[in-house]
Amino acid sequence: MHDKDKLEAILNDPASTAEEKAAAQAALGQEADPVERLHAELLQAVAKLDLSGVSFFDVQRFCKDRSFGASPQIAAATRRLYDKWLDAFLTSESGRQYLQEIASHLRTHDFHEWEFAADEWKRSNWTHSARLISVLERIADSPNRGNYHSEETVEECRLLAVEIRRRAGVQS
Repeated sequence: MHDKDKLEAILNDPASTAEEKAAAQAALGQEADPVERLHAELLQAVAKLDLSGVSFFDVQRFCKDRSFGASPQIAAATRRLYDKWLDAFLTSESGRQYLQEIASHLRTHDFHEWEFAADEWKRSNWTHSARLISVLERIADSPNRGNYHSEETVEECRLLAVEIRRRAGVQS
């Protein structure tokens, strides 16, 4: 029982690495969280100790290679891994020096994603709003993720997400 407690402590410890968590899950006979599994795989592939040391191009290539043609669950896990990397990278020393260039790419990506999600929402006859809400909330949260959108854009997206949630009957 002592080993089980130790393994569960590793899973619950935010200081545990992705590799340690994946090994603990395997030892407990649990299926590894797909994001944690991809996290460990990425770190091993690029020989880094944590996400903040992984370059933009390495994580982009890794995520693209893993999500192309993958099941929806793997594609979603890959997107969550990318978001996790982004949070870690933008708060690191190495990330700050590339922030301007990355911010431009992120803004462009977010606006393309917004456009695609809005079109998807429209084609669904206004019934499938989850992706659009997710994109708007990600843009509205940019001050917590590197602050790469203008204050005006952040506020407009926050208000629009609230309104779309209201119309869709989705609770915050």
